[in-house]
Amino acid sequence: MSTYQALGQLPWTNVELIDALDEFAQLYAQRPVIDNSGGMKSPHLFCAWFVMKKLQPKVIIESGVWWGQGTWFFEKACPQAEIHCIDPNLAQIRYRSPNATYYCRDFSDIDWRGIPADETVLFFDDHQNAYTRLQIARWLGFRHLIFEDNYPASRGDCYSLKKAF
Repeated sequence: MSTYQALGQLPWTNVELIDALDEFAQLYAQRPVIDNSGGMKSPHLFCAWFVMKKLQPKVIIESGVWWGQGTWFFEKACPQAEIHCIDPNLAQIRYRSPNATYYCRDFSDIDWRGIPADETVLFFDDHQNAYTRLQIARWLGFRHLIFEDNYPASRGDCYSLKKAF
């Protein structure tokens, strides 16, 4: 029995994923943070970059910036997007986008009225309870969410979707 469960139809094919690898590799060679220890590495960066590139949201809300590597890749994937970056320690950021708005508060404490919920992607890499994040996002009308921290049962530092399922 497979442990993989599809939820809906993906808006891309495996061929598109493979075809995007060369473009990603070229971007990865130019990344602003060479050693992103504690943050996303190439497999997760590729996935996040590719999804953003395919969805082309008008707004990206990134909760959990770490050193800013994800922000840089999101800018490359969606150069026209409005980007909001949330982190409890803005002083640690190594790449700070001149085009992003930065917040040193929790996602749930920010007034998101005026943000087009259907044209926004929420990217959570903030080591918070994913179920609570999902509840808040739904209450606010957001539909497109990516959870980078998705630990299996008995691992990790937060309640993830894998743990919930």
